[in-house]
Amino acid sequence: MIIPFCENLDVKKFIDFSTDTNEIIVMGLWKYSKNKRGQIAIFEKDENGIWVKKDFTNCSIMLNIEKGMISMAMSNNYLCDLSIFESKIAQWFDGFYTAVVNTIRHLYFVKYARKLSKASELKLLNYIKQSVSGSNFEDKLIFVSRLHTWFNDAIPSENAKKVISQLNGAVQLGNVINLGKHTVAFDTFHEFLPNHFAIFAVLNAEVFIEKVQRISFSDTKEFTAFILDLISEEVCFSNYDIKFFMNLDVKSVSLFVSERSVEKFCMWLKLFSSSAHSINFTNIDLLYKTFMHIGRKECTKNTSYMTRLFLHFQQQHYQNNHHDLILAIKYSVIDNCIDWRIKNQSSPEELANDLTNAIYDIRKVEIIQSFVRLSDMGINRLSKSSEMDDAKKSLWENCVLFIGEELGCDESNALSFSVYRDGEYSILIGAAFVNSVSIFSDFLVEGDGGFTNYHYLDKYAKKVMYG
Repeated sequence: MIIPFCENLDVKKFIDFSTDTNEIIVMGLWKYSKNKRGQIAIFEKDENGIWVKKDFTNCSIMLNIEKGMISMAMSNNYLCDLSIFESKIAQWFDGFYTAVVNTIRHLYFVKYARKLSKASELKLLNYIKQSVSGSNFEDKLIFVSRLHTWFNDAIPSENAKKVISQLNGAVQLGNVINLGKHTVAFDTFHEFLPNHFAIFAVLNAEVFIEKVQRISFSDTKEFTAFILDLISEEVCFSNYDIKFFMNLDVKSVSLFVSERSVEKFCMWLKLFSSSAHSINFTNIDLLYKTFMHIGRKECTKNTSYMTRLFLHFQQQHYQNNHHDLILAIKYSVIDNCIDWRIKNQSSPEELANDLTNAIYDIRKVEIIQSFVRLSDMGINRLSKSSEMDDAKKSLWENCVLFIGEELGCDESNALSFSVYRDGEYSILIGAAFVNSVSIFSDFLVEGDGGFTNYHYLDKYAKKVMYG
């Protein structure tokens, strides 16, 4: 019964491009055409196999996003390991098959008012796979790549491109087209939450568009509450949750919806809302990501530690110190600072102190290794007046932090650095002349005996200062 139904729908060709490139038909179910003004017309098959023009598309096929563009092409990143790209294509086809089967299942129910049996669904899935599998991997890749290119070129709307630019990994085809086509709804969203378009990974654009057109909003908080209610009517979002979501940056929103699961989005939103509150700082998304990697159950057992870490890195942010967070994540300090699998009883302040000490030791190693690399290049002195690439800039800033100075002030900006070595000792020297001579030093590596050559250290420091 299901196979004749598919044959009547004429569901047999994977992707069909028109000769003038202005039209594309996907699996005989969805047809999109673009006119000279860049407007897209939507046609979808009904239960009788007839094309019907629509205001919205229900297509749930996922489009891959790379560098803010709709694209599925083999880049240089995949040349070293083709299996990674083949896995990516296989995952795309799994989603494609699911979208096609779900659509045909719905049309079958509309026509016959009964659901498909599990056996019929399996027959349907095999039928769809056979319709697509006539091509080898290379041919499939060409078709999938052309499909992505067609939609990337066919959606000139700046609205749609703004949505795509904030999404990470993939986007539902229907959401992009529907948002790009209905500009009034898009403008309303952009007015209140311009950094939150990634939320459409878990929010149905058609539902949003239909409901938002009937409501006026007095402020961002009211609109945000409306959006969260659309995402889940079952979860009760508090004022803290609403304010927290309002203040998220682009990367954080994208991270929260990266698994495209409403349940997980709500779960992480409420957990971080209770632990981070109104805290915000540069690269906070990296800390969110670290906690997500640790796991929800583990974090829930230790929310007081999460709160203390958020506060710790915000305090660092106020001191223009963005490096401690980077080092803590690079060396998995947060993952290993406690046993997250159990509910810890030690003071959160002890955790903050342990974190500070661990980063201090890590910074020592980073500085030593960086100066060894500079020495190999014939460079023994580093200042802000030097030609600074990102690596040198990071090293210079870490030197300032290591000697206990604050970034951004006149005295620290004037500092030049070098490493003084004397036997087993390695000492970081910072020297500057602003209104008077300032010399800073701290041990990177200490020997067994007491250091005594302070006279030579002073002479070396002045040599650093004057070049």
